Amino acid sequence: MWSRPQEAGWQERLYDIESIDGEHDGLIEALFGLAENYASGSLKRLVATGRDDAVADDDRGNLAFLIAAQEQRVPGALKELRLNMVITGSSLAAVELANLAGSSSVRRRGKEGYEAFIDGRVRLR
Repeated sequence: MWSRPQEAGWQERLYDIESIDGEHDGLIEALFGLAENYASGSLKRLVATGRDDAVADDDRGNLAFLIAAQEQRVPGALKELRLNMVITGSSLAAVELANLAGSSSVRRRGKEGYEAFIDGRVRLR
């Protein structure tokens, strides 16, 4: 069965992030654009390079950056990235709570927060 790119590899507002003031934040698209801009000249030089010619290290780096960015540009990768961010944030919060310094009441509240993370009563989104 054939499908068009819009049907197979596209999701409306995939990178749409709302900033703290409620406006659209184009940060993610700007990062992809940065990778594309760096790689543009490198791709032109690569196409012009003969089979036995070496590709300059900076061009290799620019192309690697572009490929890494493109791998993240699909809905599944973004979903996985968000999940990893939640896991990392939860782990950091739990470690910070478990290691709070201060009075005994501050340490006790930290331990209670840590235990709430561990047993699932509190979670990050």
